[in-house]
Amino acid sequence: MRFAKVWNYFFPLLILCLFLISSTAQSQFDRDYKIALGLSTVKLMGENPGGFRIFRFPDSNKPLGGSFDQSQPGIELRLTMPIDEGQTFRFPVGIDYQFYSAKEVAAAGPYYVKLHHRLDVLSAYFGIHWVFVKFPLANALGYIGLEARTSYINGVSLEWERVFTVYDIPTIKGDYPTKYSGKVNALRFGGSLRIGIEGDLVDRFQINPSVAFSIMNLLNRNNDRGELITFSKRDESGESFVYNYHISILIQYKL
Repeated sequence: MRFAKVWNYFFPLLILCLFLISSTAQSQFDRDYKIALGLSTVKLMGENPGGFRIFRFPDSNKPLGGSFDQSQPGIELRLTMPIDEGQTFRFPVGIDYQFYSAKEVAAAGPYYVKLHHRLDVLSAYFGIHWVFVKFPLANALGYIGLEARTSYINGVSLEWERVFTVYDIPTIKGDYPTKYSGKVNALRFGGSLRIGIEGDLVDRFQINPSVAFSIMNLLNRNNDRGELITFSKRDESGESFVYNYHISILIQYKL
């Protein structure tokens, strides 16, 4: 189901990329368009409640967290178009889809409770990249740039089950697992700083790894909803900034 949702977002962007390429094919100079697809990860930076534990003990003074204290996986699609004839400045446009998933287990008397917190983040971005160095080997280059990002947080849910232990044999009793819908979907605007390299692999294929530092909710925050990537507003006073660290490894094709 989650991958079907991803395809519904990625397919229109792929069509848009092909349209942009075809509509600008007749230019004054040869444009080196590049389309890339690959894996990306995102990790929270700083003391954001989204990284706090859901089971609060022994830190009972903290609000209910999201338990997203590890890197979260995703996929990314990007089209890069040069702006000038020397291809020093480039215009990237892309989309990435991150699958947030966190699990916790806690003992409670004769049973233990398992929690599974999930949400998805769809981000679309565009910006400008500056190629600050070029190497003769493998047509490699290094780039740095700024990007504007729009993030759609959706599918917030918490699933839990209570497991009793009878003679050391785990047994699920009652109507479990139980799934609760969390906070409503949210749209936020932010930006990122990216630095990366790219170089030839074989024929027209290249590898393009990069890292980025971003703020997810610079604009359009909603304190009434509470924190952005937690499932409950309990004990929350508002929405704090969400800072992220991204790693992308893309396989790129020169069109």
